[in-house]
Amino acid sequence: MKVIISIAIGLAIWFAIGSFTYEITRSRELAWVVGILFGATAIYISFKKLVSTSFKESIANGVAYIKTATEDISSLIDDKDSKFYATAEQEIKDTIIDNGLWSQALVKAKGDENLRKVEYMKLRVKQLKKDI
Repeated sequence: MKVIISIAIGLAIWFAIGSFTYEITRSRELAWVVGILFGATAIYISFKKLVSTSFKESIANGVAYIKTATEDISSLIDDKDSKFYATAEQEIKDTIIDNGLWSQALVKAKGDENLRKVEYMKLRVKQLKKDI
């Protein structure tokens, strides 16, 4: 199964990079060569990555990344979130912190105190948006 996933990733990258190269250079030969190089590299890297982690971990990491990226993008699109972020940041500075969210932030940051503040702000902004 891991081999099939690795090959699928490699083929997708081969096609994407090859198409991109062709659009820029209009050279089919160069597009094939660049596509094959990037595709083979992607197969190798993805296979090594998939072998080093279990299949469930790989899927879970992918889902978590997509979820985080989606949340980040949606908050960037909404300009009115800036006031919520300012509120959350001020609360941290004034040490007026929701202890439940603060603990959740530590878990999401995997123990990193610097990331904890960022995660807290994300959680607090969600909470403030729900309150409205």
